[in-house]
Amino acid sequence: MKEIIQKGYNLFARYKLNGKLDVCPCCVSEEEQELLLSIPVEKIPLDLLSVYNTSAMSEEIEAVEYKYFLPRLLELISEFNFPAHSVEIALSRMAYLRSGEWSTDETDFLEQYMKSFFKKCLTKYPAADFEDLEAVIIMLSKTGFDISWTTEMWEEVKEFSALMHFVQTIASGVKVTRKGNLSIDNPFADGGIEFLNEWLNDKTTILKFKSSIEDLLVIQSYTGAFVTEINEVYETLNCPGK
Repeated sequence: MKEIIQKGYNLFARYKLNGKLDVCPCCVSEEEQELLLSIPVEKIPLDLLSVYNTSAMSEEIEAVEYKYFLPRLLELISEFNFPAHSVEIALSRMAYLRSGEWSTDETDFLEQYMKSFFKKCLTKYPAADFEDLEAVIIMLSKTGFDISWTTEMWEEVKEFSALMHFVQTIASGVKVTRKGNLSIDNPFADGGIEFLNEWLNDKTTILKFKSSIEDLLVIQSYTGAFVTEINEVYETLNCPGK
């Protein structure tokens, strides 16, 4: 993703700080503010940017200031270094910017970035670097952008890793409702990922992944806890309502 990241730095280089930051002084010390103002944006360390990214700010976020730091935020996230205490909220401040505050080239870039990053996550398993895939989807949903394409991409990536992300999501990332439906079980989940719940309960989705799981189960080299988890997920997909 290096070319995309550089494209982001070039695109947002037009934004400059005015010598002060819109942050809560109780959250970001004077020393930290001075460092954020003086260190070249591409060299700001993760811990310092995390302090800025999770600090209290005005209700109407300063667009120029946020866009100044955005390329570095995106670069760190692309390396699975999330500038927040939880993956899900690493980009949540993007939603505070009104749609009219993004230019067309910025919107195009951000959509390209999100699709490239999500595909990178899909092809990486285990997901130790980013907890689990539903956390990444929640993070992207909190940008305010339409990310309904994530489920289509999930189906299109024909790799073992994508299937295992599905297994992990069903095994530990969902709850089964009284009606037998699957629902993402995450404290940061909100209406922004309802499309994901709908996809998880869609008969076509279930049949497709059940078929792939069946193929896994006939491979004799898989034993122990791995097979136990696969079987449990398979039974979940067979529960009433499915």
